[in-house]
Amino acid sequence: MTRQDYLPVPISEQVLWLRHFADTLPQFIGVLAIDEARMRDGIADAQWLTYVLGPWRTELRRFAPAGTSAIEQAQTGKDNAAPMQLPLYQLPPLPAGVVPRPAGALKRLFKLVATIKVVKGYTEGIGLSLGILPRRDSAEHPVPTFKIKVLPGTLNEKVAIRSSKHGHDGALIETRRGGGDWEELAISMKHLHEDERPLLVPGQPERRDYRLRFWDKGKPNGDWTDVATVTVGP
Repeated sequence: MTRQDYLPVPISEQVLWLRHFADTLPQFIGVLAIDEARMRDGIADAQWLTYVLGPWRTELRRFAPAGTSAIEQAQTGKDNAAPMQLPLYQLPPLPAGVVPRPAGALKRLFKLVATIKVVKGYTEGIGLSLGILPRRDSAEHPVPTFKIKVLPGTLNEKVAIRSSKHGHDGALIETRRGGGDWEELAISMKHLHEDERPLLVPGQPERRDYRLRFWDKGKPNGDWTDVATVTVGP
């Protein structure tokens, strides 16, 4: 699913965005040329995701260690002849007015926002109020930002490539070594990619160059970053 440039990346900030969207959208019912039922559905979707990514996810993360411990105990714990009592996951209560929604709530919100931006009655001021204008962070970065670090590896040293996509789908990573041409290393959709290739000549250190550009909707775009270089050894 393509990330939207108005949606924050950190989950904690997404919760704040969803809550704000749900709280603000009602005032534009009747202002925007969109059926009220669809607007109400959008509010319900945002409220539901606020709960799932907020209280529900928080409690799930708190429960995870207890669940892991119970699994280990069930598999390899000391046999004392007494039946195990598994820990119970207590669902946090739904806030008043929040109801479970069908799967795909975020995709529906993306479609609703796209509709909002093209219907009669929409203004940039409304977009600003709803938080659906491009985030300033994404507009300030014409290329990805990244750092590389040499770490111990299995066959030889490896290179950790940590990148920020600034709201884009991903980044195309290219590399060259040994005086060769640039070649594609990976299309990275995550923050971290590790280059674990073996050395061209076993036991002989080599220089590796890296550069990145944005990747969206199945193709690269934008300028290349400056080249970053490291030496990788055995």
